[in-house]
Amino acid sequence: MDGYNIYAGYYTFLTLTLTITIVFPFATFSLSQVIIAIKRMQTLVHTLETHSKRTRRTVKTETPEVEFSNVTVIIDDKTIFENVSLHVFSGLTLITGPTGSGKSVFLLTMLKEFEISDGKLFVDGRLSYASQEPWLFPASIKQNILVGNNYNHKRYQEVLHVCDLNYDLDLLENGDSTIVVDGGVNLSKGQRSRINLARAIYQNSDIYLIDDCLSSLDPLVSNHIIKNCILKLLRDKLVFLVSHHSDLKHHAANILNLRNGNVNTRKNYLSNDVENDNPYIIPRIPNTLVKADITTSIDFETEKLNETTKTNKIYAEINKSGSVPLKVYTEYIRMGGGKATFLGVFCIFIVTQLLVSYKDKLISNWVNLEDKISRNNHTIGNVSYLHLVEDRNQLLRHYTGAVVGLSVATLIRGWALFQFSKRISVSLHKRMLNCVIGASLQFFDTTFLGNIVNRFSKDLDSVDENIPFPLNNLISIVFETIGSIILISSTNIRLLLPIALLFVSLIFLRCVYIKSGRPLKRLDVSTKSPVLGYLNATLEGVPTIKAFGAEKIVTKEFETHHNLFNSASYSYTATLKAFVFVADVFASFFVAVVILQFVIFDRDVLPGNFGLAISQSYAIYNVIFYGMQKWVDLETQMTSAERAMEYTTIQKESESGLEIENWPNLGEIKYENVCLSVNESGSYILKNINFHIKPNGKLGIVGRTWAGKSSVISALFRLYEIKGRITLDGVDIKTLSLHFLRSNISVIPQDPLLLSETLRDNIDPEQVHTDEEIWNALRTVGMNKIISTLNANIKKFEFSCSQNRLLCLARVLIKKKKILAVDEIVEHVDTKTENLIYNIINEHFKFCTVIKIAHRLKFVLDCDKVLVLDNGSVVEYDSPETLLKNQNGLFYKMYNVLL
Repeated sequence: MDGYNIYAGYYTFLTLTLTITIVFPFATFSLSQVIIAIKRMQTLVHTLETHSKRTRRTVKTETPEVEFSNVTVIIDDKTIFENVSLHVFSGLTLITGPTGSGKSVFLLTMLKEFEISDGKLFVDGRLSYASQEPWLFPASIKQNILVGNNYNHKRYQEVLHVCDLNYDLDLLENGDSTIVVDGGVNLSKGQRSRINLARAIYQNSDIYLIDDCLSSLDPLVSNHIIKNCILKLLRDKLVFLVSHHSDLKHHAANILNLRNGNVNTRKNYLSNDVENDNPYIIPRIPNTLVKADITTSIDFETEKLNETTKTNKIYAEINKSGSVPLKVYTEYIRMGGGKATFLGVFCIFIVTQLLVSYKDKLISNWVNLEDKISRNNHTIGNVSYLHLVEDRNQLLRHYTGAVVGLSVATLIRGWALFQFSKRISVSLHKRMLNCVIGASLQFFDTTFLGNIVNRFSKDLDSVDENIPFPLNNLISIVFETIGSIILISSTNIRLLLPIALLFVSLIFLRCVYIKSGRPLKRLDVSTKSPVLGYLNATLEGVPTIKAFGAEKIVTKEFETHHNLFNSASYSYTATLKAFVFVADVFASFFVAVVILQFVIFDRDVLPGNFGLAISQSYAIYNVIFYGMQKWVDLETQMTSAERAMEYTTIQKESESGLEIENWPNLGEIKYENVCLSVNESGSYILKNINFHIKPNGKLGIVGRTWAGKSSVISALFRLYEIKGRITLDGVDIKTLSLHFLRSNISVIPQDPLLLSETLRDNIDPEQVHTDEEIWNALRTVGMNKIISTLNANIKKFEFSCSQNRLLCLARVLIKKKKILAVDEIVEHVDTKTENLIYNIINEHFKFCTVIKIAHRLKFVLDCDKVLVLDNGSVVEYDSPETLLKNQNGLFYKMYNVLL
């Protein structure tokens, strides 16, 4: 066989091998990803959408109105209400009903968030909606109120006044320019509720749907809003208000009571119309609607919501520059098992490359041997010919062994690198997760959800998938290049000069590229944070967004963030492709120089050596062209590892401390000059707090919103660093292990938390109680009648806000701890549920120390002491009886507030 034909057949076989083993599997993998992505998108696209437009009458009415005509709503095979008919034109309509009766669903049905199973619903008029759980998005307070609408100074100031926000804005350092973090956790629940309400009121709408926004407010603020907002500013509007505020019944034109799927309607004494006997029809009340045209106000200012720039600043991160530090690479190797492990993987690469070079050298010798055989006499008995044939057979046996050894070495190399990379990914993810979960609340107060999700998604994805492959290719290419240079120089030493020139050129090119490639990659990953954060905030507030008709505004904002991300991503990709193109040109010149070298100067070279030089020059072309790409790709992708590792250095809460057996056994609590700050500015939320709770004592904490009530519990759990001293049974809590301290105190937070897990996991997360104990707790709180199994996952909206609180109460019942802290547990609950909770705490926690935070002062009247806070300081502290005798005291004024 001719030597050149051997090389031609060999490289044809290599091309076929490359196509079958790499190109085809990669194409199949990419196709499968596309198919999966399309199917996932189809699932989302084919999801049933609610109608964006409410049904309107054929003949347009002059006044706003809402009419239910035999409406039935069924959710998850459960009938919420059935055959409801009512007709409302104007005035205040108060919606009441027991826990889980469907009050919020009734409002959301008017918003078309729930499909009507039967009947017709007519809604004529522009809607505003204030949700039960306040929805705020990461932006300034002012932006949260405006939501993309034109700024009208007069209307804006009026809304701040009727929602009693001026006092709170004066307390904030930046006023209404204060940035609201995810979920508004840097604000109190009352502040979030009033900002949520202010957004709805700022819209000059015809119909207002207000879902129990008064429950999270203290009596003074609640009274102010009812008088100035509900009864005065909105007196000529059509208002649906969900509330358990008993005094409102005397001011409502109509009252709807939801119970057992029915809507019982009665007209208040304010109306003199009694001719309608249908219990589901509300008579038409004369409407004196006066529409204020805010766009013609003399104080009108044009201030379009420019969220893009401000939101980018919100999600902005520390922009690093320059090369990735060497410590990132060393830490990356250490997570994989350390230098010894990496050296072992490195040795496997060396062995693999030695077998590759040996195999290629055998091919060259085979070609030369075939050339010698073809020149010898093929006559039988020719000793030289027989020796050459035997050498060829021996060479082919060596070649076969080299191929088999190479196959085994390649498999071992792939497995070793996979295990190395897997260990890095698992270790990095675990350390990031532990640091984030163990971080103090200050971290979450200053870090937005979009930034956190971005580190755990895009950055970790790069560490998992985009670093191991370039690393594997780069190490392989380094050894392939060294082997190719040795083989080429063995044929002609002069070829080292063009190789050196090629390397110098490509190194220079790489230095030019990396100056733009690294910052573009950092920009690529950082611009993903606003996309994730904005999407998350939007999904949480879909009902509010639809109610305001702000879909186009939200979509435009999202597109702006996404376009910015796409621009950064495209710039990075385009720059990389430009580098690859120029490197390709340089490598092509190198191959041309090698070929010309043999064609012009070394025409008598053996065909094996010529083929070896040409094949290895193409190999150098490929490895350098591909290797330089992977080199710069690896360094730019390491910026993601650098970003991910930043989350492994987050300062965690201290886990050290004492653990005392049978503690606490009395439940005595003392606060001595306690100060608490939630940021580094030095401003204190709590200022020199002093009080003493005797064993088994009951303490009530009241005060205006943002007075620092919840911060008292935060200090008890050491959620923030405190100054002063807090002792439990004489033990300073600073000396205790955080886990030990927190696990020995039961708490029901203001925002009840239920995970999307089974009911058993939510009630007994540590899995230490029996089914009977769990069912007894559910029976005590009255939830056993609506729960059929403990092993079903909790669905969103499956339980009402009040029912969530009852489940949280069941959780603390089975724990049976000596100390219980409850924060606004009777918020959003009806009178019957309030009395149930009141009795459960009095009966089951009689011999426990209980701290109660409440706006409904009835809940704290049975306490031994009441702590009245204002602006973080104690203004009153005594028994409820004594405080009620002081007519100039804040507690007396809160208790005796009247509409």
